[in-house]
Amino acid sequence: MIKPVISNILMRRGERFHCQYCGKLFPRSANLTRHIRTHTGEQPYKCAFCPRCFSISSNLQRHIRNIHQKERPFHCTFCLKKFGQRANLERHIRNHYLLESTSQRFPLL
Repeated sequence: MIKPVISNILMRRGERFHCQYCGKLFPRSANLTRHIRTHTGEQPYKCAFCPRCFSISSNLQRHIRNIHQKERPFHCTFCLKKFGQRANLERHIRNHYLLESTSQRFPLL
């Protein structure tokens, strides 16, 4: 309970959390901790289903949903193909428009 209070006091004073490796400043200690892992290579979040490890817990959660649970919540309205991540769907849709604008009609895999 003390950490959030200290963090709030530091923020009110305009202080930031400082990376010992590169000097980058962060508004929260959690942001600094996540950033430091880019320097150390630490990946403390291990997948229970495969050997993959992650430095950020939300990346592990997304991996489990998309790879192991086969969750595909994003659907293409052109061909009904499903994707686990919005960015992959957006890239796929751009390909539809590209093919349409060049008058090529090839199925997208």
